[in-house]
Amino acid sequence: MVKAKKVIKVDEFPTIAEGLLGGLDTNALTFKMINKYVDEINLVQEDSIKKAIGLLWKEEGQIVEGAGAVGIAHILEAKQKFANQDVVAIISGGNIDNSLFKELIN
Repeated sequence: MVKAKKVIKVDEFPTIAEGLLGGLDTNALTFKMINKYVDEINLVQEDSIKKAIGLLWKEEGQIVEGAGAVGIAHILEAKQKFANQDVVAIISGGNIDNSLFKELIN
């Protein structure tokens, strides 16, 4: 989408980062902002999101939903890319099912 400068339809699959699911309309403010401010979009594995949720709880005491943990998931997957750099990741949202959260932190 960023490189193409247009909305590209893709198949959606169930994800722990359900807050990131959903269609995007070319008239949406989000689409315009992405094209203006975003350089790249990276996909992460479900297991990395789960690890990030657990890590954020164990290291920081933060309860974070899947969509809020994807930045940390990407850092975990691409450690070499970020080596010797200052990195900022936005961590947001605590809307996670209690039973799922307990499963991930154990």
